[in-house]
Amino acid sequence: MSETHPSSDHLTRMLASVEAGIRALQDRLAAGAGTPPPPPATAAAVDAGLSALQSRLAEVETRLLRPITRLEAHSPTAAEALQSGLQAVQSRLTEIEANLLPPITRLEAQPPAAAEALQSGLQAVQSRLTEIEANLLPPITRLEAQPPAAAEALQSGLQAVQSRLAEIEANLLPPIARLEARPSAAAETFGAGLHAVQSRLAEIETNLVRRITRLEAQLNQMRNAHTLYLGDHEALTRLYTGHRIYVDTRDVGICSHLMLEGRWEPWIEKIIAEAVKPGMTFLDVGANFGYYTLLSAAWVGAAGKVYSFEANPQIFRHLRKSVSINGFDGWVTLHNLAVHAEEATLRFSYTDEYSGGGSTMGGPQGSHQVEVRAAPLDALLADVPAVNVMKVDVEGAEPYVFQGARALMDRSPDLTLIVEFHEGSTRPILPPLQYLQNFITQGFALALIEPTGLTGTMTAEQCLQRLQGQLGYLHLTRGAA
Repeated sequence: MSETHPSSDHLTRMLASVEAGIRALQDRLAAGAGTPPPPPATAAAVDAGLSALQSRLAEVETRLLRPITRLEAHSPTAAEALQSGLQAVQSRLTEIEANLLPPITRLEAQPPAAAEALQSGLQAVQSRLTEIEANLLPPITRLEAQPPAAAEALQSGLQAVQSRLAEIEANLLPPIARLEARPSAAAETFGAGLHAVQSRLAEIETNLVRRITRLEAQLNQMRNAHTLYLGDHEALTRLYTGHRIYVDTRDVGICSHLMLEGRWEPWIEKIIAEAVKPGMTFLDVGANFGYYTLLSAAWVGAAGKVYSFEANPQIFRHLRKSVSINGFDGWVTLHNLAVHAEEATLRFSYTDEYSGGGSTMGGPQGSHQVEVRAAPLDALLADVPAVNVMKVDVEGAEPYVFQGARALMDRSPDLTLIVEFHEGSTRPILPPLQYLQNFITQGFALALIEPTGLTGTMTAEQCLQRLQGQLGYLHLTRGAA
C-alpha cells in the first residue's frame, strides 16, 4: 500500500506562510520600543486563540481514535482509513500552528491581565493533552497485536505526525525565546506555560516512540520467521536472529514457536546471553533442535568452541544440518548420544508431538523406543582444558550428567551452569536437597531464573521452598563467572 502525501506545491505554500509569519514576528521584536506597538489586543483575544487551539486538539483526538477503532475491528480498509485520518491530523497541526502565532505576536503588547488569561488557557491545554494521551495509548497498545499491514500504516502515519510536531516546535521556539528575554511579566508567564506544554508533548512523543519501537521489533520478528516446508515432516525456518534451523513440523513444543515466532524461552536466553562471551567454551547438553547451540555459536564466535549433545537420532539429523547451513561447523562439535554418569547403552523414549522432551528416564504410553549410546563428559571432553558455560536440560537425568563431569568441572574454576530442575524427577536419583547442596559445597552461588529475571542468591532449602515442587531453572555461578 502506497502512502499519499500533500503535493510539493502545497507544502511549499504552507512552509512559506509559516516562515512569513515568523519573519513578521522577528521584525516586530527587532523594532523594539522605537516602533509604535500594534493596536492592543485584549485578554479575550488571547482566550479566543487558546480556545481555538483546544478545539483543534479535540479534533485531533477525534480523528485519531476513529480510524484506530476501525483498525481494531479488522476491516479490510482499516489501514487506509487510519492513514487518511493521520493525514488529516497533520493538516490540523498546521492549523494549530497558524492559531498559535498571532496570539504570540499580540501578547508582546499585552498588560498582565492578558498573561494571566493565557496562563489559565495553557493549563487547560495541558489538561487536554493529558486526556488525549490517556485515550490514545490503550488503543495503540491493542494495535500491537494487529496484522502487519495495519502496524506499518500506523508507524508511517505516526512518524509523519512526529515530524510535523518537530517543525511546529522549530517555528515557535525562536519567538518564544525572544519573548522570554524581554522583562515583561506577560512574556515570562507565557514562556513558563509554553515550556510546560513542550514538556508534555515530549512525554507523549516518548511514549509513542516506545510503542513504535515495539511494533518494529514485532514486524522484524514476523519477517524473519519464514518457514519452508521440505516434506516428510521437515521444515526450514528462521530464528529472530536470522539463523536458519531445521525443525520437525509434528512437534508442538519448541518447533511451533520457532516456526511462528523464531524464538524460544527469551527469559532464559537473556541470562545465557549475558554469561556467554566471545572466545568462551559452551556446552549444550540436551541440545534439542539446536536453538541454544546456534545462538551460542554466534556468541562465542570462531575463537570459541561449542560442544552440543543430543540423544534423539531423529532430532540430531535436523541439528547437524542446522549447524552446517549456518556455517558453524568449524567451532561446533556435535555428539549424537546421551550424556550420563558412565558408559552405557540406554533406552531412549520420545513422542513425535513432543520430540524435544525425549528422555532416558522413561516416557508416556505409546512412545517411540530406541537404544542410544551414553557416555560421561569426563570421557568425551578429556582433552578440553576447561569450560565456561554449561546449559543442561535432559528431562530429569541432570544428576547423572554432573556425576560424570566431576573432573571437567574441577578444572573449570570460572563456570556458569544453567540447569533444568524438577524435584520429583531428581528424587529417584538423588535427594533433591542433597543434589542442590552439592553445588553449593563446590563453591557455586545458587539462584533461580524466573520470567522476571534472576532471584537473589539462596540456600538449597530456600530454593526448594520457592519452587514448591514445580519445574524451575537453576542459575549456578562460581569464580569470575
